[in-house]
Amino acid sequence: MVKERVIESVKETIERFSLLENGERLFVAVSGGKDSLSLLDILWKLGYDVQGFFIDLGIKGYSEPSREACERFCKDREIPLLIVDIKEELGMTIEEARRKTGREPCSVCGMVRRYLMNSIPLRFGVETMATGHNLDDEVNVIFWNIIRWDFDSLARQSPILPRSHPRFTKKIKPLCLTYERDVANYAQAVGIKPVEERCPLSKGATLLKLKEFLNKIEDEHPGIKRRFYEGFLERRERWERRANVELRECALCGQPTTGEICSFCRLKERVKEGKRG
Repeated sequence: MVKERVIESVKETIERFSLLENGERLFVAVSGGKDSLSLLDILWKLGYDVQGFFIDLGIKGYSEPSREACERFCKDREIPLLIVDIKEELGMTIEEARRKTGREPCSVCGMVRRYLMNSIPLRFGVETMATGHNLDDEVNVIFWNIIRWDFDSLARQSPILPRSHPRFTKKIKPLCLTYERDVANYAQAVGIKPVEERCPLSKGATLLKLKEFLNKIEDEHPGIKRRFYEGFLERRERWERRANVELRECALCGQPTTGEICSFCRLKERVKEGKRG
């Protein structure tokens, strides 16, 4: 059955890449979508010490139903849920930050979410963050980074990013070997009711178009995504060696960064000053 197959896939991925240790506490980043909620459900059923982690981005018509879906899901299973309000952390919502800085919303959102997913768990003594990236997501991003020859991003594209700094959380992707269609079937089989709408700020995003293209190739050559991803994992060390950089602590917040001030704090300063770009 689909439920057992997907759960077994996650178990094998955790074991193969040594993603988790017995008794390890972790947050699972949830958005209200099928992938993140399915992952939280699976890890909960496997007996891991999990807690949901939701970032309220303040996007009208999208963040509210997403938050409600996560709250309903966790309440039904009695799983703790931590809700982070981006306005409290950044001083304004993603939409407001976009208008004030003139930056692309996906760029702002991605940077802010990475910062919060790294810094906030450590406040609660949690050192591991799991995300619901499935196999299709991973292949999509790898292709995009190859097209741009972004070696630094390719080096970070892995089932696990260990704690390379005391103020980094470990990032894991237990669904990285599971196809999106299988996750969707799992969610339906166990009665998960995810938010179906896409973020309104990501309409026409290039990655969505690339995903459609890769899906067509997978339809014509079943299994090619899995073979590509396995091949990438075998070869990623060459990019990993290129990405070794010296980290320092941000002068304002103390989070690891390559410069004097991290991207998140620079964004906060621009927002306060009303600067664009």
